[in-house]
Amino acid sequence: RMREVNLRFAKRLEKKSHQANVDTKVAIAEEQKHELLTFSRLWEDKLRDYDDQAARVIADLKMKHAEDYKSQEGILKVQLMNKRPRFSREVVELRAHMERCVSQRDYLGAEEAKKKLIRLEEHELAAFDDSLAATFDRRAAALKGQYVNELRAVEQKIAVGREELL
Repeated sequence: RMREVNLRFAKRLEKKSHQANVDTKVAIAEEQKHELLTFSRLWEDKLRDYDDQAARVIADLKMKHAEDYKSQEGILKVQLMNKRPRFSREVVELRAHMERCVSQRDYLGAEEAKKKLIRLEEHELAAFDDSLAATFDRRAAALKGQYVNELRAVEQKIAVGREELL
């Protein structure tokens, strides 16, 4: 009878011990699950903050580029407007010929030279205007290319930084 009581007591003790182990394991699993969820939430918040900051940096850079482009464009326009056309040797010689004709009182020759001179000057001024427009377009495209390269470099830095976080 005593042995039976001892066996029952041992079984009860074993059940309680087993139950305590199961309860401990369940508590540890719940604690780990809570820790994982907390970590995941914190990680997602950190990534979201990083992405928000990256978006702000890109927006600021684009705004800076727009302001810089406007100022550079204004400077470039002023520089190009201050340029004077340089007429060809033919135009200069034709002007000298016209002045000689006037001084020699050869007004028909001067009139003829003036007509040629006007045509040549108009042609050269049109070519000069075209070259100014081409110069402006070329410099503006170079500025825009520089801005694109800067933006790509920043985007690449952001991507590398994000990969390092992961």
